[in-house]
Amino acid sequence: KEHYDKLPAVMSWDEFGFKKGELAFVAQNYEINEPITILDNRRQTTIRNYFLKYPLKVRQQVQFITMDMSGAYIPLARKLFPNAK
Repeated sequence: KEHYDKLPAVMSWDEFGFKKGELAFVAQNYEINEPITILDNRRQTTIRNYFLKYPLKVRQQVQFITMDMSGAYIPLARKLFPNAK
């Protein structure tokens, strides 16, 4: 059972090969390398819908999100986590 009452101050977002030719999304606690979630695709709607399960007050506590250089997640991260850099 997932709990939507806390998130780490520093998260890491990335994608990885899940099935042949398909990429999945992983979010983890950056400081302890513990997964927060693994989603079976990296579509922005999937990621958005997952993180919207967390109340805004919880999402506002996230201070930093690391991600790869492509920057595809930056606009989404800014909307979901208004205080993160």
